[in-house]
Amino acid sequence: MSLASAALRNKSPLQMAPKRETDQPRGPFKPDHNLAAEWPEVFQYKTVPRMPTGKWDRGPEEEDALVFCDPRQDLADEDPEESWFWGWLLADALAVNKELAITLHGFRCMGTRLVRTEKGFAMKPEVSERGWQSAEEYQAARDKYLVPHQKQLVKLLKNLH
Repeated sequence: MSLASAALRNKSPLQMAPKRETDQPRGPFKPDHNLAAEWPEVFQYKTVPRMPTGKWDRGPEEEDALVFCDPRQDLADEDPEESWFWGWLLADALAVNKELAITLHGFRCMGTRLVRTEKGFAMKPEVSERGWQSAEEYQAARDKYLVPHQKQLVKLLKNLH
């Protein structure tokens, strides 16, 4: 079959799906559902610097992206990578169990840190004037609020990488 006969056989133009007005721009997070609509206090669309896709990329310098709004900006400034992992942990937790996600957000507000271990990540309290008052206070809150979700939380922490 020649190229000409193949072109004649397939005369229909390529159909592209129409862009819907409800489509949100995609950013660093690529969630299955709209996190900004479900939890606007924590996930928001913001204009951020765009990373070039290649040497000859002359696209726009900024783009709208889904951004995790860390409630502890002081801790995020110290360790941006930890803040990034908190965003992923909360996004994944929201997909699994909304109550667990809200509880984890509260623990972050209190100054809980994510620490990398050999097995993945672990949550550790920031015991200071800007965090938990004592390790005992953290352990009591952990036992009351996180232990009921222990299996889900362990799985979420192992999936972070």
